[in-house]
Amino acid sequence: MGEEKNKKAARKVMTFDLLVKRVKK
Repeated sequence: MGEEKNKKAARKVMTFDLLVKRVKK
């Protein structure tokens, strides 16, 4: 039940992290 939510959240965090890294460059 909670695994799919975790996967979606992890994906959001990953994309957000990539955006932050891009902005910092």
